[in-house]
Amino acid sequence: MAEENSTEITGEKSTGKLLIVLIFLHILATGVLFYFFFEAKQDLDHFKTDWDKKKVEQEKIAENSVSLVSEEEEGKSMGPLVDIGSLRVNLRGSDGRDHRLMTTLSLEVDSEETRREAESQIIKIRFSLHKLLSSRRPEEVTGAEQMELVRKSMRRNADAMLASKKGKVLNVWPNDWIVE
Repeated sequence: MAEENSTEITGEKSTGKLLIVLIFLHILATGVLFYFFFEAKQDLDHFKTDWDKKKVEQEKIAENSVSLVSEEEEGKSMGPLVDIGSLRVNLRGSDGRDHRLMTTLSLEVDSEETRREAESQIIKIRFSLHKLLSSRRPEEVTGAEQMELVRKSMRRNADAMLASKKGKVLNVWPNDWIVE
């Protein structure tokens, strides 16, 4: 009878110790989860702040680029447009970080004949513009003045790709211009 009592007491003690260990592990796991949750929330808040800053910069660029259209261009009616489509270009920043330029372009040409010729050369023109843009750094494609310089370079480049040299590319119009 004495042996049975000692077994019951020892069983209760080991169950009590096991329960204490399980409660301790539960508290520890809950603490770790809360720590990671709050760290992740801070990272998300930091990411959201960066995203908002980039969005504001892009809006400023869009507002400024509208004002760079010359008065001559405003008075003229637009020529035929050739849709180049979207381009996604990887850019290497001077800080060593990778950036991406995403844009959708249209070419404004002087005549319907030039439009047909540009459409027949679309692959060569896309490749040439992609090569031109990928040679740039993010600093060279961000900002209204830089964007206008790149736009002029793209116009000259696309114009050089036309085989007949009878017609010409008047403008390159980016429909969107996103640098990440």
